[in-house]
Amino acid sequence: MKKRLIALGLAAALCASVVTAWATGGSAGDPLISLSYLKNIYKPQMTQALQNALYPATTAGRRSEAQITMDQQRYKQDDVIQASTGCEVIVLAGNVSASFSSGGVLVNATDGTEIAAGKSLTPNARYVVGEDTLCALTIVSPTAVVSVNGAATLSVSTTPDYNAMAKALQSLSLLKGTGSGYGEGFDLELRPSRIEAMILFIRLLGEEDAALACTAKNPFSDVPAWADRYAAYAYQQGYSNGVGDGKFGTALMISPQEYVEFILRALGYSSTSHTDLSTTLNDARTAGVLTSGEYNSLRSTTLLRAHLVYISYYALSTPMASENSTLADQLIRDSVFTASAFDNAQKLVTTPRL
Repeated sequence: MKKRLIALGLAAALCASVVTAWATGGSAGDPLISLSYLKNIYKPQMTQALQNALYPATTAGRRSEAQITMDQQRYKQDDVIQASTGCEVIVLAGNVSASFSSGGVLVNATDGTEIAAGKSLTPNARYVVGEDTLCALTIVSPTAVVSVNGAATLSVSTTPDYNAMAKALQSLSLLKGTGSGYGEGFDLELRPSRIEAMILFIRLLGEEDAALACTAKNPFSDVPAWADRYAAYAYQQGYSNGVGDGKFGTALMISPQEYVEFILRALGYSSTSHTDLSTTLNDARTAGVLTSGEYNSLRSTTLLRAHLVYISYYALSTPMASENSTLADQLIRDSVFTASAFDNAQKLVTTPRL
């Protein structure tokens, strides 16, 4: 049965040699095809067959209706990838669900099982789209990183493009990746800790160099050496008093209220004397730092790095409390980036604000 399921993706290769090679992977006594066979023999042959099918020797360039995607890419919520027979799919980060054309199938080539319609794909498992199947892969999480190898098209949603916002901040040197090997290193799908959020916040203000040069004493006992200067600077500048008992709360996951409070303090709408964060989101809405849509969304969300990027990106265009200029205007005056660079960064984000 498992051999039959795996073999459903076979016809996608459109190459008799791949059929022959696939059949050698198992036997009547041992119907399971080994993972090493799939990786070392099946995948290269199928990829070559797909290349031959999608890039005929008599034509130049890619077919517009069936582009072949060989590398992982970032997607956003409600984007839909239409993957055709023979496509290989790996979800590297985020939540992706599958649906199929009538009678279609998506096979987990890692363990030989089918995935039911409406179910989420297991991260880092290799899936193959079966014969005569058009598989719709819908991005469920705010962002996702997916590798699609084969004939596929993309329907782009109009939901907030956190990926574009991350690129915009990166172009202004306000965001650095984590160094992971996928998704441009943004790791937008992860929950951020308080210290990670504070470092992002300090970079947003263009004050990272000042933080690293800070000579003030770090009053917190739970901050590792690599983050020591950031925590000391945050305390010195009045951005954070920690969580009490001499602790910053380094490893704690940050809440929407906490990060928005950081933003309010930086913009001059609040200070460390404001310790009751139950009103923070409403205060931010009243001050125009958050829209009503953002207020409603943040009240019920589990904060991810994607949300930090969103809040940070729009904070740049928010007026400061004590003057008729925005945070971006201040950063331009301080030569953190130029007005032209900011204009170019804004052009990267084309989706509407919540």
